[in-house]
Amino acid sequence: MKNKKNRVNITGKLLYLVVAILVLMIIPSAAENAYDYFREKQSRKGYTSEKLYEDFCDGDYGRLSEKVAYNRAVGRTVTEDDRDYYAFSACYNSAVDYHMYRTAGKTDKASDTLEIFYQNESELNHLIFKDALTAVKEVYEIP
Repeated sequence: MKNKKNRVNITGKLLYLVVAILVLMIIPSAAENAYDYFREKQSRKGYTSEKLYEDFCDGDYGRLSEKVAYNRAVGRTVTEDDRDYYAFSACYNSAVDYHMYRTAGKTDKASDTLEIFYQNESELNHLIFKDALTAVKEVYEIP
């Protein structure tokens, strides 16, 4: 009888050991899945003012426009700090479109795009954005 009791005791310990090993194998996978879930959830919030500022200061206006478009797509609310970035991005996109239409000879579309440019330009409040827009005007030959 004692031999049978030892065999059950050893089988129970072996079962605990197998379960412990399986749990240790599952933990890294579960942690990675949780990390991916929370990272994706965070990215759906959109870009902050600091990220928009970085692209603006670097002069990467195309990337700034991408981030602004992404923020609009995910429904991020526009704060007072972000308004100038959004307006500048719209001006930049209009300037690029104006230059493209003008060089293609499509004067009607170019003039419509120029109106959009001036509407968005009037929304700029800070001098730094107006100065940067002056450089954009020179590059894309905005009258």
